[in-house]
Amino acid sequence: MILITVCIAQFMAPFMLTSVGVALPSLGRELGASAMQLGLVEQLYVLSLAMTMLTFGRFGDIIGQRKLFLAGLCVFTLLTSLLGYSNSIHTVMVFRFVQGIGGSMVLSGSMALVAAAYPPEQRARKIGLVSACTYAGLSTGPVIGGYVTLHFGWRHVFLITVPIGLAAIGVCLFGMKEMEKNARGEHMDWKGSLAYAVSVGLVMTGAAHAKDVLLGIPLIVAGLAGLVLFIWMEAGSSSPLLDVRLFSKTAFSPSVAWPPWATTPPPSASSS
Repeated sequence: MILITVCIAQFMAPFMLTSVGVALPSLGRELGASAMQLGLVEQLYVLSLAMTMLTFGRFGDIIGQRKLFLAGLCVFTLLTSLLGYSNSIHTVMVFRFVQGIGGSMVLSGSMALVAAAYPPEQRARKIGLVSACTYAGLSTGPVIGGYVTLHFGWRHVFLITVPIGLAAIGVCLFGMKEMEKNARGEHMDWKGSLAYAVSVGLVMTGAAHAKDVLLGIPLIVAGLAGLVLFIWMEAGSSSPLLDVRLFSKTAFSPSVAWPPWATTPPPSASSS
């Protein structure tokens, strides 16, 4: 049941990214949106995912990944439904940002749920299946989204996802047990979460306006400075959002930096 629910969730979130893209022209004509507003419909979804993913990953370790996963499914499904009935572009933009937060709640702990549910010898196969569902959502989104928009309208791109979300909620409620908390008794680093979210938001917003030197470059610089501040805060925290000490371990840092397409293991792995 865990694998089925996680696979559904891992399909929905990327599907909502790529399928909506092809529906934007139709959405823009009906709601009278400008090109900039239509761009924000996509950007706000990705922005909220990036800003909150790390926070929810840690929060799920503290309160339990199943609880956060279920809450994320509810938020994501509700906002997807509301988007199908939106009547203004401003409402769509707000709902897309909150929908991204729901997606972040779902995606941040999905792999942890799979890893905890299966023994080590089965994890790679199960995680590979989950990853396949992610790429299936990304690749089928434009095709399904284009077909649905052409024959039924842009609203149905959102509405067809709602039954899938409701099914995932039902399976999660009645077919998934709560997992052991990975950070029982520890507290949440909300200051670090805020610093990280603001910094990532500044960097991504600056990158989106990189052509405007007077706006984009200062935002990127401010965001990078914020990330440096975030790392400094985490280094001195007793319950960090990101344990920066991991990067000092010789077995960890090369594995993070090593390109995923490399055919040979990183130096530390090959020497062990």
